[in-house]
Amino acid sequence: MPEAISSIDAFHNSFYHFVEALEILAKDAGAQCEAMGDYNVAWELYHDIGAGEYLASSPQGQLSAQEASAILTLMPLLKDVPASELPGGAGREQNLPAMQHPSWRPLRTQAASVLTFLGPAIARNKRFFEPQGSVR
Repeated sequence: MPEAISSIDAFHNSFYHFVEALEILAKDAGAQCEAMGDYNVAWELYHDIGAGEYLASSPQGQLSAQEASAILTLMPLLKDVPASELPGGAGREQNLPAMQHPSWRPLRTQAASVLTFLGPAIARNKRFFEPQGSVR
């Protein structure tokens, strides 16, 4: 029987994947499609970034109030993306136009700002995954 994952492990795994999505979101549409393998790019990014709401309400001590607030700045912008209208599937011809939709522009800009602001949290996350006793 698999062991249950602790809330701290769950947070760090979720945060790691959120940061990956944030890094992709900060790129231009073509680079986003390439990074996501031209498959369901809009849908995947929409949902991966939306997971930030969970992270912002993470167990006390994982993120500062300012870090949580920075993540939450993305949520109103995400709600402006007409997710149900954006095509998905495989191929550049479907995914590139979806990611060129004007609603993604403010999210790209904000994603870059949030990444910069989350630098210390990202460093903590990287340290969490380092093997115990590793020397730098």
